[in-house]
Amino acid sequence: FVVAGALPNGLQLVSDGGIVGIPSDIGTFTFTVRVVDAATPVGFASKEFDLSIKVAPLNIVADQIFDVWIAKIVILPMLTIIPGIPLPYNQQLQAKGGLKPYHWSEYDIPGIQWLLPNAGVPTGLTLDEDGKLHGSVTDTSLVMELTIPFTQISLTGFFFGGRVVDSNDPTDSDTGLFLIPTLPVAF
Repeated sequence: FVVAGALPNGLQLVSDGGIVGIPSDIGTFTFTVRVVDAATPVGFASKEFDLSIKVAPLNIVADQIFDVWIAKIVILPMLTIIPGIPLPYNQQLQAKGGLKPYHWSEYDIPGIQWLLPNAGVPTGLTLDEDGKLHGSVTDTSLVMELTIPFTQISLTGFFFGGRVVDSNDPTDSDTGLFLIPTLPVAF
């Protein structure tokens, strides 16, 4: 058990001596642990420990990401477009590391405009600050095709630059080129 100092919030010392949980504080924490045996007479020992908790780097994550020389291309789930019929699209952009809450925004990735001149969150969709991308799209005029240079990979859909910033001080951020793949359905 801890006899002096304290573990960071979210962590606890268990009976086998392990520390479990997810810390919600960052910094260096000094605490003293005492162990007691079951012998008669009772024996014990104490030791001081320093535990450093750091924030992991902030990274955009997804099921499928291509790291290319221009940017990280993040593939989102498919968007089906039926002309004249607004089908809902709801996705949560994901990140790990950093300090929550995260703040998302559309972002102009340097050097992308010449390659994808119509890039941007498509009309009908909204990117909220919490990373929720939602709405419906009925217009396919901004669908673009991108062949990743020096590969045989061709991507078709809506492209937009996205940025996530954490709540740490100083903040950490990550950017990516997001693709909402689409195939228009015609009747």
